Amino acid sequence: MAGPAPVGCDACDSGSELLLEDFDSYVLAVVGGEFVHIGRGEDTIVSQGSGWSASGRFAASRRDPERLLRDARSGRSRHPLVRGEPWWCPHTSGTGRGLALRSGA
Repeated sequence: MAGPAPVGCDACDSGSELLLEDFDSYVLAVVGGEFVHIGRGEDTIVSQGSGWSASGRFAASRRDPERLLRDARSGRSRHPLVRGEPWWCPHTSGTGRGLALRSGA
């Protein structure tokens, strides 16, 4: 998760707002099926749907992270990855419900 490191004094403490925003974006990406984690250890690409970050050999490589993410989302990745299908989606039928849950197995 991003944001400045806490230093422990109230004058410098930005509170938990940035941490909670990061946490919310990860949770929404996971349940919405947009989260993708490719690689292991320090060699990773992580996407929450809008944008991505790369580290280790993926950051230093000339390979296109967007292509690697497309491959991962389509099931064609040769790298270790974590991803899943969405189990909720915004309800768009106009019935007034906020979310439509998708049942899994």
